[in-house]
Amino acid sequence: MAVIFASVSRNQTLRLAFESLLFAVSAYWFRSSGGFFASLSVILFFAYAYFRPISQSLKFIIVSFTLLAYCFLFPNLGSLEMLFAFSLGALMYLLVGVKDMLFIKRKETTQLLYSLIFFMGSYLYFSNASLVGQLWLFLFSLLLFRELYGLLSEGSSNGRTLIAIIPSLIGVELAWGLGLLPLSSSSASIIVTTGVFIANDIFMAYKLGTIAEKTLRKEIMSSIALTVIILIFSRWSLS
Repeated sequence: MAVIFASVSRNQTLRLAFESLLFAVSAYWFRSSGGFFASLSVILFFAYAYFRPISQSLKFIIVSFTLLAYCFLFPNLGSLEMLFAFSLGALMYLLVGVKDMLFIKRKETTQLLYSLIFFMGSYLYFSNASLVGQLWLFLFSLLLFRELYGLLSEGSSNGRTLIAIIPSLIGVELAWGLGLLPLSSSSASIIVTTGVFIANDIFMAYKLGTIAEKTLRKEIMSSIALTVIILIFSRWSLS
């Protein structure tokens, strides 16, 4: 056992996986039984994994605290609680791995992390859609995309807020429209996330001067195909 722990402590990837597992277990404990000590363990394991080392931590402050908040804000998912808790652990692994530059394709992994965090935020909105929820979705999207653009443009602040406003508005409009359809929260969230991140990719690529017509067509067609598939397999009812 001592040999295993020594191996984990020396290998940064294994150590991160172990810390993410501890966070997932603490999240499941809290969501299963609640209580002060369970919630404290969630916060402590999060802080232990995320703030060691503390360098680069402020660059991911929005996405990191959003991840922590999901543990406390998400509605009870019944039999899916264990899957949800370990999904949070997987997101913690991606978050700290990106922060500490453990991944070779760092930009792609960063976009994956932010898209999953946005998807979960959209799911929360569709679980209890309202006018106030639309306002919170817009503010959440604005802060999230502003932070993402800062990371992908290597710290550039030129036009960051303007670029973040555009996909945020698109997300709110899509969420409002999809809220009128008989779609499940997960299906609607997938469509919103896909549309918003394609719009975000387009505007960021345009701003950074890396936009390509072939890639643009591919992303739009993929988005349309995914939306059609979801709509076909959704349960439609006029009642």
